[in-house]
Amino acid sequence: MASNTTTVADQNGEYNDWIELYNNTASIISTSGLYLTDKIDTLYKWAMPTVSIAPNSYLIIWADKDTLQDGIHANFKLSSLGDQVILVYADSTIIDSVTFGAQVSDVSLSRSPNGTGGFTVIPTTFSANNTALNVLDLHNLSTFNVFPNPATKRFFIQSNFNETITIQINSIDGKLMSKFSNYPSNHWIEVDAEDYSAGLYFLTLSSQNKTQTKKVIIQ
Repeated sequence: MASNTTTVADQNGEYNDWIELYNNTASIISTSGLYLTDKIDTLYKWAMPTVSIAPNSYLIIWADKDTLQDGIHANFKLSSLGDQVILVYADSTIIDSVTFGAQVSDVSLSRSPNGTGGFTVIPTTFSANNTALNVLDLHNLSTFNVFPNPATKRFFIQSNFNETITIQINSIDGKLMSKFSNYPSNHWIEVDAEDYSAGLYFLTLSSQNKTQTKKVIIQ
């Protein structure tokens, strides 16, 4: 997460960028001799402290340059305008990496299925499983989900209608802002709100059998 404003705070109550490592093996893995960096030409930017990650467990690194604080804090920050994260062995072999563009606040990139799939935008988990099953479980709480809400320049919608849907977005005065027809359910759709004025909007999802409306706030 390269733009953490409200999602989770570190041990000092600060909302900083964070990186999650996951051990998807059946053995304990040590971070001894591993490095993290945000620059491909500076692979040894931050030597990780020696920590043991248990099987099927997670390790959170705060990317905030606060190396003297309690917890695990890298000596670099992530840019919400686009950056990269690289995990590397001492012999310069890259273990894993991700390069990303501009990020939405409080929205993370996660490997789904957990630890093995490609990086994608799903509801943020912190030190927890990223699998598609978890995503669907989350959405069983409502017919569709909108996040982040309030939003700024973009937001994401996913339905749990189990059939094709139409998505319509209207301003509070009834102006049609966007419409997406015959969209498959259980897929995320990204809405570009760059031209939306700050205020309240209504999102209506409809299918052959049901219709639901929710509110989203653009800041």
